[in-house]
Amino acid sequence: MTSNKANIKLIIDGCLREQTLFQDKLFKLYYGFVMSICVRYASNKDESKEMLNDTFYTVFKNISKYDDQYPLEPWLRRVCINTCLNYKRKYVKEWSKDSLIELNDDTVNGHISLPNAVDLDYLQLLQHLPEACKTIVNLYIIEDYKHHEIAELLNVSVGTSKSNLHRAKQLLYKMLEKDKRGRLKLKSNYGG
Repeated sequence: MTSNKANIKLIIDGCLREQTLFQDKLFKLYYGFVMSICVRYASNKDESKEMLNDTFYTVFKNISKYDDQYPLEPWLRRVCINTCLNYKRKYVKEWSKDSLIELNDDTVNGHISLPNAVDLDYLQLLQHLPEACKTIVNLYIIEDYKHHEIAELLNVSVGTSKSNLHRAKQLLYKMLEKDKRGRLKLKSNYGG
């Protein structure tokens, strides 16, 4: 972020005193950062806005739990991810522990690696995945969580996390095709 540490401390101190001027400053300063996380978990624009608002509500409610000895961004990121997951659990019928598939180890052993997504619209691809798979892909690939951490966060087994990542990779490959130059692109029937 562009602000210096002293400025952030001043803003956080104002938020601790529940001063709306400082809450507004924090919101504006980190809007893009938080929204970039919400968009990856949301199914549409309205859902991402709801997640964003829920995240900042949680941040302002729990700002006293932030330890200013550490950078603010990792704490905000964690709050945002947890808020997005809680939103999915509460409001999205398709996303639940039951929608996660549990496959045997043989299914997971067939290694599939994701393509280099430099030329791909990653968010566009994610929107075509089932909610549970999208969540696992976000946590594992983007947020760099390990399978045991995902399992703990979602209250599922490590095998369930692995099998859903595998399923997501299979679905992503089905959505992709190669252009004349050999680059991967989204198939036209998926909105590319």
